[in-house]
Amino acid sequence: MNINIMGIFPTPIGRINLGRELSSLEKDFIYNQNTKENDVGVVKHSKNARLLDDDILYDLKTFIEESSNAFFQEISNPSTNVCLKITQSWSNYGNTNQFDYPHFHLNSIISGAFYVNTNENSDRIVFNKDTSMMPYHISPKEYNIWNSNNWEVPAEEGILLLFPSTLVHKVPHVVGKKQRISISFNTFFSGEIGSYENLTQLFI
Repeated sequence: MNINIMGIFPTPIGRINLGRELSSLEKDFIYNQNTKENDVGVVKHSKNARLLDDDILYDLKTFIEESSNAFFQEISNPSTNVCLKITQSWSNYGNTNQFDYPHFHLNSIISGAFYVNTNENSDRIVFNKDTSMMPYHISPKEYNIWNSNNWEVPAEEGILLLFPSTLVHKVPHVVGKKQRISISFNTFFSGEIGSYENLTQLFI
């Protein structure tokens, strides 16, 4: 039997290469941030939650914001003059055996992670499918794009990953010896969304 299976409502994930090495000034600034106290074994986050607003990271912020907008325009194709602005940004530091809980980002449209320092072939981010409304469980013989509840994407130095802020994701335990360092961020609309005729128009 020949069955044509179509994928509808796919979840977009963006992957963009910075295309250059971070400067020593940029690295020093990122490496030397003060961190918040966290649960034992959990990746630490910088106290600075406006990290990309610093002049030292101006070029990196420009790259991330322009990439986020290109991603947003491609997947949304808005009919109004609207773009995304970075709202908050912070750095993450994971040592061997540290992890981060499954979570998503509130008050944000597109979120992302830029990887500064990683363990090659071992660091990754894991995205989780929402199975809370599924009324059954089937154990597959082999996993594929239809029956997988988790999807791993490599975390690679110099790579920016973009994804919908509602997508649940986590950092599995760091197994390499290098400290895993990344910059995370949130975005929100700037401009016009909705429609005057449909009574949904909003200027932000």
